[in-house]
Amino acid sequence: MKKLLAIIMVTGVCLSLVGCGGSKDGQSAAPDYTVQKVVYDDAFEIECINDEVICDKQSSSKSDNLVITVNVKNIGKKDSKITSVANIMARQDTRTLYSSSLKDKKGNFYSFYRDQIIKPGKTKTFKYAWKLEDSKEKVIVDFRGYTTATKGGKMAFKVDGRQSKENAKYVAESKKEYESKTKIKDAKLTNCDVVVPEGWFARSVSDTRLEMQKKADGPTQIVAITSYNFKLPKGPEAEAKKYVKNFNNSKLKVKKYKVAGKTFYGFEPVDTQFYIYGQASNGGRIEVSGMQISWKDAQKVVEKMIKKIR
Repeated sequence: MKKLLAIIMVTGVCLSLVGCGGSKDGQSAAPDYTVQKVVYDDAFEIECINDEVICDKQSSSKSDNLVITVNVKNIGKKDSKITSVANIMARQDTRTLYSSSLKDKKGNFYSFYRDQIIKPGKTKTFKYAWKLEDSKEKVIVDFRGYTTATKGGKMAFKVDGRQSKENAKYVAESKKEYESKTKIKDAKLTNCDVVVPEGWFARSVSDTRLEMQKKADGPTQIVAITSYNFKLPKGPEAEAKKYVKNFNNSKLKVKKYKVAGKTFYGFEPVDTQFYIYGQASNGGRIEVSGMQISWKDAQKVVEKMIKKIR
């Protein structure tokens, strides 16, 4: 097979028919596709004949997925092989989309085809599917894929206005849940009383854990307090030494920390990550952890966060 080259050759007329939301089965109610053709590697003519937005009802997030159907025709004079997965990818803006977990009627995943040999003049039909990251941003499919080709045959697909009812419902419920969590100001965990300091909000709350996120642009800074009744027979220092071994770094040492007037032990694998362990009065385990934030920056937050260790 020749060295991969891709030349855009638009020969069809772009048709954009706006769908009217999701149907009862979770896919776009009306056909809404763009007929496009590209010539790939001077050997294949690839024509999109349909696209759909379909909800993956089996996924926990009820994610919407773009599914395109393409005919791939061998326009050369000899048998040619197309590597379906390697030669195609999709993006929304700068984000590369993940292949969808949708399955066809036979229970096979879309997109995961083995190398296909196509004879001269013959055509094979393929379906590709990607999990959408955004319900409005158009999707650019690039048949150059991850190859060394310097030019690619690209197709553009509109998804705005085609969100399924299932996904729209999930997004609305998630937003409502998120907004309710941001109103949480305090909580009683198993062994300690905690509050949410100003400038932070609760990502999740349970009887044993409060996870907070800073209200700011930039990296998602997270601080969490986890509290359990199970005891630490050898104390918090031994607990820290047990977990530090998971990082396989001989230079990473356990240090002593002061948290809410008590002595904790822990370690910082990198400048923006820490794990610190302590004990409540009843011997129960307490863990303080942080992601995308240094202990130096988190220390004052933790002092405000822990109202009382019981």
